[in-house]
Amino acid sequence: MRPLYIDTRDRDRFSAYSANESFYNGDPAAQLTVLSTVKRDEVRAVFNYARDILNKHAAATTAGLRSQVVKRSDAAKRDQAQRVLDAALAISNDATTDFAACLQGAVLGDSAWYVTHEGGQVFYHVLHPGDVDIIDWTPAGKPARVMIQHDDRIETWTRELVVVEEQRSGVEGGSGAASQLYRNPYGLIPLVLWPNWPRVGSRWGDSTLEHIKAAARLLNERLDLLMWLVRVQGNPPIKALGVDKAALRTDPGELWTGPADAQIDLVKLMDAETAGIHQQTIKLLLSIVKELSNTPDVAYGIGNTQLSGRALEMAYMPMIQAAHVRRGFLADAVRQRNRILLRMAEVLNGYDLGGAYDTTVTFESVVPADRVADRVQDRQDVQLGLLTRDAYLARYA
Repeated sequence: MRPLYIDTRDRDRFSAYSANESFYNGDPAAQLTVLSTVKRDEVRAVFNYARDILNKHAAATTAGLRSQVVKRSDAAKRDQAQRVLDAALAISNDATTDFAACLQGAVLGDSAWYVTHEGGQVFYHVLHPGDVDIIDWTPAGKPARVMIQHDDRIETWTRELVVVEEQRSGVEGGSGAASQLYRNPYGLIPLVLWPNWPRVGSRWGDSTLEHIKAAARLLNERLDLLMWLVRVQGNPPIKALGVDKAALRTDPGELWTGPADAQIDLVKLMDAETAGIHQQTIKLLLSIVKELSNTPDVAYGIGNTQLSGRALEMAYMPMIQAAHVRRGFLADAVRQRNRILLRMAEVLNGYDLGGAYDTTVTFESVVPADRVADRVQDRQDVQLGLLTRDAYLARYA
């Protein structure tokens, strides 16, 4: 039997969050390698491919996200639950909030929603996973006791109780903390925490950045070196022999003079072969970054723009497969979030939803559907009797 495993991610995740945020934001200290010696006029620029790649994947993952209350025998309560859910999603700006949460997960490895209310209106917002600490877990691997840090308070939730510790100023003797204990009226914890990608041996997730950091740093280093060589070649060094002192100016009409036996040459640091080596290396590193992040060239508009729908799907296959994995975790989180929204609205507003908390989650295709090809195929099916005319008209009316 293997020894008891210690989840090192649980211990190191806070420092990993900070490092990944710096890398995504393009901080030079995070994205540039440290060279042994600093060259004069050295170029130190960040070409932040990582940020663009993660934005694309977050958009692909959340494309067309929709929530629908599961049909029940009591249609009236089901319709009421749908109206309540739609109102909560609208107040929460669900499209942008879900994208922000998915992007946060891609950057940090984990993402979280916090469900709350104000004035009787229930809504949710993105919560930084660094502000969440799981104290206890259930046997099923779900949070049983959770500590959540806000700007002015710390909340500790279980399914039965909630403890709120608030920092107060102006009390006798200066500032202090006040703690209050409440009964949890919802019977659940209003927090949804989910991973961006499964991390083997850990309950926490894996950041997309961690797999491309090394290649992205080398890519920036090579681009910076090429830019430095271009800058130097634009004003090349001068090698002068037989000249005690030279003042070579580049003003228009300037006349260069020197002794008859002097030899003055421009030092050539870069030729076509040298530039080609750098360019091929840059292409290789960029290809590695794309491959490790499952980002195809066609996502940048590179390639045949006349591809059919099926061919486009095959070109997008790496991104589609990655989106399907993330959508599995995201869909489970959305269903849990919707359940919390409906339960909280029911308690606060006195609704009787009859337990209609279950929802289905659907997404649109990452690649736009080829409607022309589908329509031609459906027309053939109608002619063969495989599809009714009414069904055909319903699809394309």
